This record gives sequence, C-alpha cells and structure tokens, in this order.
Amino acid sequence: MFEKIESKDFLINPFQSIGRDWMLVTAGDETGGVNTLTACWGGLGDLWHKDAAFIFIRPSRYTYEFIEKMDTFSLSFFPGDCKSKLGYLGSHSGRDEDKIGKMGLHVEYFDGTPGFEEAELIIVCRKMYHLDFVGGRIPANEIERFYSNEDENDFHRFYAGEVTGLYRKKQ
Repeated sequence: MFEKIESKDFLINPFQSIGRDWMLVTAGDETGGVNTLTACWGGLGDLWHKDAAFIFIRPSRYTYEFIEKMDTFSLSFFPGDCKSKLGYLGSHSGRDEDKIGKMGLHVEYFDGTPGFEEAELIIVCRKMYHLDFVGGRIPANEIERFYSNEDENDFHRFYAGEVTGLYRKKQ
C-alpha cells in the first residue's frame, strides 16, 4: 500500500538511489502492455519551475517504444535486496520474454501510470521535453566507453518529465 506524498517530504540521495542502487523506468497501460528497463543514469531537479525528473533511453530499447507512445512514465526505487532482479531487468528484453513476471514483480497503477508493488518509492512523470544525443557533442572517451561498435549511432534520448505524483510505501 502506498501513500501520496508532497515533494517537501521527499528525501532520497539521488546519487545513491539512481547511480548506485538503480531504478526502473516504466511506461505503458493496461491495454497496450507495460515494459520497464533498469537505469543508473538520471536526475531530479527543477525545470521551468516544476519538479522534474530526467532520464536517458536508447532508441533500440523496447521500453523506448512505450515511452514514445505514452504521455507519462514512472521511476520505481527498490530495497537493496532487489538489486539482482534489477540487474536481470536491465540485461533482458521484454520483447523476448515476460521479464517482469519472471522476476516476480507486480504492476500497480499510480494515476494511470504503471509502477511496481514491490517498490519503496514511485515517481510519476508527465513528459515535458526530449532531446536526442548527438555523437559529435559527446567526448570521444565517453563514446568509446558507452557506445561500442555494435551500438554506434544508438545514442540516448534525453527526456525531462514533470513530477506529477510521489508515492511512498506505507510502513
């Protein structure tokens, strides 16, 4: 069971929660299906005087199709004992299998946007803006590190989303 909270009551360390513990980025609906991917890139802040979240997704990822179709997406944060599940979800495609079901996760809807019953915190976002990464603007060492030959030109799309709901699991 979750409770909706105000941004003033939202306390996480984004460097730890996103960069080290990871999160799931999820989009879809009850009729068209749901997909998720594990992310360790992202941020939280302010855009146009609105609470905002920032995510990055490659066009080759199956979740990209869902993000593109939908107006909203969610970020789900999990307890530490779920890291192996997040690892699996980040290394397998929902095109090939029901990876969500295989990991024993249960989709729950927050303001019509899918998140996960097992999460501790859900952030619901409405897309505000997107921008595609351009290879010529990325430092060569980062291209070498993150965009190997098979991923050449599969540069991430940056999305900014207005935070429309914050949900914390009730204690």
